[in-house]
Amino acid sequence: MSEKREGSEPPNRPALSSRELLQETTRTTKVTAERIVAFLTAPSSRSLVRTGVIILAVFTFDLILPLGITAAGLYMAAVLSAVPIPHRRAVVATAAICSVLVLADWCFGAANGAVEIWYVVINRLISLGVIWSTALMAGAWIEIQRRQAEQLQENRLLHQAMSLSAITESFDEALGSCMQVICEITMWPIGHVYHYDGRSKRLVPSDIWTIPDGDEFTRFRRQTMETHFGKGEGVPGRIWAAGEPLWISKIEDPRIDQTDEDSPLVQGAFGFPIIVDGEPLAVIEFFASSDAAPDPQLLLLAGSAGDQLSRVAERRLWSEERARTAAIVDSSYDAIIGKDLNDRIISWNNGAEVVYGFSEEEAIGQSIALILPDGMNEEEPTIADAIRRGRRLSQFETTRRRKDGSLIDVAVTVSPILDSRARVIGSSTIERNITLRKRREQELETAQRAAEAANRAKNEFLANVSHELRTPMNAVLGMLNLALDEELETDTRDYLETARDSAQTLLYLLNDLLDFSRMEAGRFELDRDPFDLRSTMDGAVRAMSVYASEKGLELTCHVGRDVPNQLLGDAHRLRQVVINLVGNAVKFTEEGEIAIRVSAGALDANRVELQLAVSDTGSGISAEDQERIFAPFTQADSSTTRQKAGVGLGLAICNELVRKMGGRIRLESEVGRGSTFHCTMWFDVLEDEDTSEVVPELANLPVLVADDNPTNLRILSEALSAWSMKPVAVDCGQDALECVRRQEAAGQQFPLILVDAVMPDIDGFTLIETLQQRAQEQNGSQTILMVNATDRKIVRERAADLDIAAVLEKPVTQSKLLDAVMTALQGPPLEREFDSRIRTAQRSLRVLVVEDTPANQKVIRAILEKRGHEVHLANNGREGVDAVAGGRYDVVVMDVQMPTMDGLQATRAIRQLTSKTDRSVPIVAMTAHARREDRDKCIAAGMDAYISKPIDAEELIKLVETVHRTPLPVEDGFTASSDSPKSPGGSADRAAPVINMDAARARMGGDDALLADMAVMFLEDAPKLLGELAEAMRAEDSETVQRAAHSLKGLASTFSAAHAVEAAAEMEAASHDSNHTSRDRLYSALQESIEQVAEALKASLPLENVPTDE
Repeated sequence: MSEKREGSEPPNRPALSSRELLQETTRTTKVTAERIVAFLTAPSSRSLVRTGVIILAVFTFDLILPLGITAAGLYMAAVLSAVPIPHRRAVVATAAICSVLVLADWCFGAANGAVEIWYVVINRLISLGVIWSTALMAGAWIEIQRRQAEQLQENRLLHQAMSLSAITESFDEALGSCMQVICEITMWPIGHVYHYDGRSKRLVPSDIWTIPDGDEFTRFRRQTMETHFGKGEGVPGRIWAAGEPLWISKIEDPRIDQTDEDSPLVQGAFGFPIIVDGEPLAVIEFFASSDAAPDPQLLLLAGSAGDQLSRVAERRLWSEERARTAAIVDSSYDAIIGKDLNDRIISWNNGAEVVYGFSEEEAIGQSIALILPDGMNEEEPTIADAIRRGRRLSQFETTRRRKDGSLIDVAVTVSPILDSRARVIGSSTIERNITLRKRREQELETAQRAAEAANRAKNEFLANVSHELRTPMNAVLGMLNLALDEELETDTRDYLETARDSAQTLLYLLNDLLDFSRMEAGRFELDRDPFDLRSTMDGAVRAMSVYASEKGLELTCHVGRDVPNQLLGDAHRLRQVVINLVGNAVKFTEEGEIAIRVSAGALDANRVELQLAVSDTGSGISAEDQERIFAPFTQADSSTTRQKAGVGLGLAICNELVRKMGGRIRLESEVGRGSTFHCTMWFDVLEDEDTSEVVPELANLPVLVADDNPTNLRILSEALSAWSMKPVAVDCGQDALECVRRQEAAGQQFPLILVDAVMPDIDGFTLIETLQQRAQEQNGSQTILMVNATDRKIVRERAADLDIAAVLEKPVTQSKLLDAVMTALQGPPLEREFDSRIRTAQRSLRVLVVEDTPANQKVIRAILEKRGHEVHLANNGREGVDAVAGGRYDVVVMDVQMPTMDGLQATRAIRQLTSKTDRSVPIVAMTAHARREDRDKCIAAGMDAYISKPIDAEELIKLVETVHRTPLPVEDGFTASSDSPKSPGGSADRAAPVINMDAARARMGGDDALLADMAVMFLEDAPKLLGELAEAMRAEDSETVQRAAHSLKGLASTFSAAHAVEAAAEMEAASHDSNHTSRDRLYSALQESIEQVAEALKASLPLENVPTDE
């Protein structure tokens, strides 16, 4: 047996010695005895033993008694004795045992024949009824006791939770204390809190634990602290997802190691969430080391604890939020004031004390009049109305009074205070001290006015400087160009050309500076006028052709056939962009060509996106320089400014112009290969005419084109093909001769040949000579010679020896090409002969011109001097009287309106002066008026004749020479010019053109140079006069208003600008009008008319004569 026992022992366990075996047996016996004693001494054990003893005693006693007598009623003592037993079914079990013993007594009890069976049955049934009645009453009593104990336990728990949460400083301490109480009441050993992390949306472990001392749960705690749970994950996640207390009999989470042999297993769990405003704040979980059957009462207890803690947390959060709000209110530098409906102050923060100087004790309970200015007993009606209506009022600016009596500016925001039934019970105001801001705004406004005044001064300075600089500069350029037309020695010509180029550069620079200054000031506006695109491009290209040809560059321009021609926009600024880009290309290109291309991008019925490209074969621009090339005062490198001149404003101005026209500008460039500037600009499209010329006589007509430039060949071929001609293009003279020979061999010929004057192998002159030596070609072909602007002198020298049908000046445009083709094929059109030359008079007169306007002085002087008369000038009536007193004159030409002394006063003074001698001098009045009363004033002053402005050369000469030959006494009559203008009181013809250059040229005696000078003077003087007029209107200086308007009328009449003349006359007539609205309207109309005249003059002048607008 011993071997068998030894064999049954585990093989690895060592055999115990006899002594060790004795010690182990003794220890086991002692532990077993202690457990038995503990069990027997426990209250529940004593109740169990007592109940068993009572049952045995009653059963024995009942068994001894005869069947007719029963002691079963004594079983009630046994049932009542089982009540203290803690097991829930102990009473029922006791009653059942007693019932079984009652029946057993019936079966085994002493027989008594005298007792009937029914008596025994009734006796036993009564015993059973007594037993189970007692059991029911005991069970009901136990249930009552249990419920009272649970309620007492719950009340104790909630009381302790409330007490602990009230005395703890933080909510976490309250959670820990409440969790510890629950662990003590429920006798669950482990409790832990998970917090909700709003950022990660997960439950994270906290350091709040209730856990037995020792190392038995160390691994479980470490694993828990390393684990985060999402919604529905693990024990806390499932509790979060349930949103209510949850019982978990068996934990099955792979993240919790439950296989540790050295630590007790954690098996059962329950827990509950703490929810605030629908969001989890925390989850409290409890663990047991064994399975635990669900306990609904415990879950109810946990639910009550969770609800109570949620309310505690909500109150704490609300208190913390209220504390934070109060801290914010108190820390605000703005005054935050609460008041009731009686305007009594009920709250006063620290900011209010800072703003107004009153402490909280001084302000609370006082009327709001405490901070109102003297004389105000209640707040402004706007604030009172907002409070009464219960609406918010923001940033209402008003004035309040500080404790020291000083007044401050405040911005008030009013919010109503509502009760639970949305009734207004008061108001809260946030009042910010804006006194410093107001002061700064006033300083800013003052500074702005000063800046505007400085800007006006700058603009006036620029206007004056531009006038003073450009006038002599234009004169210098004009004189230099006249000198260069003469026969000069080589060195002299070189000196003059250098001077001309430098003067032209200065004029360009001045215009760019003025344009850029206006852009910086935000006064750069675009006009919107109808214009012809192709004519505008032709004008821009013509303006730059001389400069390109002087450097030996080929300049070409191609406008796509699909591009609309009639557009609405600022043609002058489009022309400026083209000229700036082409000028820039000419400056940086030493050889090759410059090509201009215009195409249509986006196009609809009303608008077109023009795509302008200007390409050159110049030096190119590096990538790093391309990033800054459009910045003001910037060129590719510093040496460029020295070598090429300029200050780098052209591209900056182009960039701004293109931007204002709704587009953008960009650059493509490669060093050593040239550059291309691409621009997009938007214009409105007008009803476009058909740009294709219908020329039936050109259809299918062969034409030979010889040009070494491929771009020019392509443009010519496309234009000729558009007229249904048959162009044959060759790029050299030899190929042209070969084509002619082939045509002859086929029995045909070219009716028309276009030849470039300069080609590498055979130039155009040699080619034409060769062709003209062939009789058949000479009889059958007409030639057109294409030349650059600088080749005109060569053409004049050699044209006499050549039979050239027409000369086509490059760059070639479609209109010039058609004119040249039609001239070559049909001969030049008949033109009206007009001899506008002023012939020299037989006798020279000594004429005094009294006129304050330099432009009129120049016109009159030029006309009379061309006639051969000697002209002297006086700038006003006083100077005129002095001149007559100091010298002898044949005729005096007197302007009526002048400063210092007007023409009427001067005439009277001259008549008084000459009446003492017999030197009566004829006086011709110059006036823009033709009214009867003005004529009468002239007669009364002693004038002999008058001429209306604008001055006509023929009329002026006729009148001056007439009054000299036959001076009439004042009383005998009055000589007037035959072409009197209509009264300014009438209305100008609205269909009349803005200006009439033909009429103006005729007035200048056909002198185009004088006409150009007059136009430049108009562009210089008109803006200044408008500025003087506006300033005089502001200063209520009616005399200056009248004089400035009169001068503008005279300037405009020179160019037959009917609308401008009428507007100036109306302004002059209203100079003494006190109706400012009417006068302002007249000024606006006059300004608009003058600007239209200026734009029309710019479009008709050569590039060098066009000044930049101020």
